[in-house]
Amino acid sequence: MTFADHLQQGEKDAAEEQLQKMKDLLNYVESFYPFSTFMEEVELALRPYFEASQMQRNTAAAGVRVPLFLRAKNEKEHNCVLFFDGVLAKSAMPSYEWETKMKKFFHRNKIEAVPTLSVQWWKSPKQEARKLASRLLRGEV
Repeated sequence: MTFADHLQQGEKDAAEEQLQKMKDLLNYVESFYPFSTFMEEVELALRPYFEASQMQRNTAAAGVRVPLFLRAKNEKEHNCVLFFDGVLAKSAMPSYEWETKMKKFFHRNKIEAVPTLSVQWWKSPKQEARKLASRLLRGEV
């Protein structure tokens, strides 16, 4: 109630403080992906190929919080989630089974999961961006 009262009275700072107290009491963990240098590099490299409105950071795709979502501009393109070095995985070890299940889940929801691995990007980010954007824009994911 206190949170709602603060909001109704326009007291944003007090409302935010109350919200933080509730999160602490409930042991609430934010579903947020801090952007790594690699993620930022990929996003910057893809900007020339996609409109700003198509690239969405830390958003929900089919109910799953993802670090970067690329929204299709037309029917030829696909909505895509970039899998940055297994960032969505809950364990330190890569899992082929987990990745396959996630790809199938997103595919059922008309979203393509695209592995985006730093090992492929470190030599030539511009070339990798061009290759990835080309595949995405032609619908060859």
